[in-house]
Amino acid sequence: MDMDDTNAFNMLSMNRRVATQFINHLILFSAVSTVSAQETAIPSPAAQTPAANLASSNSQLTLPPEEARESMQWAIYLIQQNLPAKYEKSKNWGDTKRVYAGVDIDRDGLKLKTHRRWREVRHGKWLKYSIDLKDPTLPQNLTIDVVRAEMQDNGRLRLELMIHSHVDIDARQERWNLGMQLYSLSMRGHAKLRMNLIADIGFHFDYTRVPPDVRIDPLVESADIQLVDLEVDKISKLGSDIAGEIGDVVERILKDDYLPKQNAKLADKLNTQINRRRDKLRISASDWLTSRIGTR
Repeated sequence: MDMDDTNAFNMLSMNRRVATQFINHLILFSAVSTVSAQETAIPSPAAQTPAANLASSNSQLTLPPEEARESMQWAIYLIQQNLPAKYEKSKNWGDTKRVYAGVDIDRDGLKLKTHRRWREVRHGKWLKYSIDLKDPTLPQNLTIDVVRAEMQDNGRLRLELMIHSHVDIDARQERWNLGMQLYSLSMRGHAKLRMNLIADIGFHFDYTRVPPDVRIDPLVESADIQLVDLEVDKISKLGSDIAGEIGDVVERILKDDYLPKQNAKLADKLNTQINRRRDKLRISASDWLTSRIGTR
């Protein structure tokens, strides 16, 4: 921890309560600065915005509505940047098979010529599906939990977050055998996803500005998106156990196709997004303290 970092935190130690609130604000600001309030519309009534809980070694702190809304803005940005609004894919949909369809006979004078006749028929197990991200600007579709925030010996803050989002799923499966449809079923459901995020955040004074800003230096160490829950809302009625198969198929779609694609180099992508907005990762300590103390 260099002298600038030490001075930054020594200044805050003069008022324990204000310092604690300021550190909490920095924790959230280091994240929410990646997106401005003007870039993402957030429902304004405080009652509609869930408070973000901050777990510390000493106590459980609840952020006020303003900071909670800011944390939601950052979470919305992460989800919108790293989960597609719509994801569509098909597997074997429209497959056919060439089958023997008889013989054509042609007469050439006294000679008869025969030709085999073939045709393409629908065949195989067809699957197509779409996954739609529920609007993350609506409070019921996005929640963020600060699981842990602790200062390390090197003066950097280690932050663990969980961001929950929701998707709608539509899937259709058909089974064909040489042109005959054996079954056709469809499913509509929704799933809850969780982004686990671990970040390392440094703080430095920028003395090129008067009053000085606190520059925030975040680095995402790890990030991944997991399936938390899958619920089937509607399924086509079939008089057999085949209908239960599509639920398993959709779960495999999420785990084996959709999530691996979103998780590919996710931490690197997040760090790239942070670097593009690094000039916004700062806060004026003087302005923040003045605004908070002035309201006492």
